[in-house]
Amino acid sequence: MTKSLIYYSVNTKLAYEINERYYNKTHYVWCSPFFHEVGQPASSNPKEIYRELRRDVESEDEHSAKIRQNVSGIRRGAKFKHDNRLISSTQFEEIKARVNRSWQRKIFSDFTPFIYVIPYSVAIEAILKPVGIKDKASMRSVEYQIKELPRALFDVISVDY
Repeated sequence: MTKSLIYYSVNTKLAYEINERYYNKTHYVWCSPFFHEVGQPASSNPKEIYRELRRDVESEDEHSAKIRQNVSGIRRGAKFKHDNRLISSTQFEEIKARVNRSWQRKIFSDFTPFIYVIPYSVAIEAILKPVGIKDKASMRSVEYQIKELPRALFDVISVDY
C-alpha cells in the first residue's frame, strides 16, 4: 500500500449533500494519493475527473457521461443502503426523488464537483482499502476505496477557475 500524507477524491455537490443528510455524514469514496499523476488514467485521476465534471456542468452538457455515472452511482448506493436496512423506505424514496429532480430538470449546479482532501491518519489507515486489479482503471493506477469516510476526517474544496 502506498502511504501518502494526503488522499484525494472527487464527488458532486448532490452526492455530498445526500451523504450528509441521509448517511449520517459518512461518504463512500474512491481516492488516490495523487491529485494529478502523470500516467494515472483519466478515469482514476482526481484532477481529470474534476475538470471533466466542471466542464460538463459549465457547458450544461446533457449527454455528460460523468454526470450520468454520478447519477447511477448515487442510485446504486441508495439501493444498497435500503436493501441492507441502513436507510428507511421513505429516505430511499426521497433520495430517488432528489436525484431524479436534479437529472431530469437538468439542474447542472447539483453536479458541481467537490474535491475531498483526506489527510492521512491512523483512522484513515484503518478504513483505506486498495482497489483490486480487476476494478482499477489500469494496472499502473493507484486507487483506494473508503466505504464509510466520516465527515470529520476530510475537507471539501470547490475550485472556481
